[in-house]
Amino acid sequence: MEPTLGQIKEYIRVHNINLKDDKILKNDDDIQLYGDSEDAELYFQYYLEHSVEIHKWLNNEEKESEMSIRL
Repeated sequence: MEPTLGQIKEYIRVHNINLKDDKILKNDDDIQLYGDSEDAELYFQYYLEHSVEIHKWLNNEEKESEMSIRL
């Protein structure tokens, strides 16, 4: 399952990542995949470049949440 925009934002917040300073992101003004929201575009571009790390983090978060519920 793909993460939501909120989950991507949470990953970026938790890891103190500044999207505006991330040199990995490509600035391609010709393609606007996510409507008029430049911020959403940046978040999803970041996700496309870092999806493996984000999925690992999300899976860890879900496991921790399940464990805390059981306790």
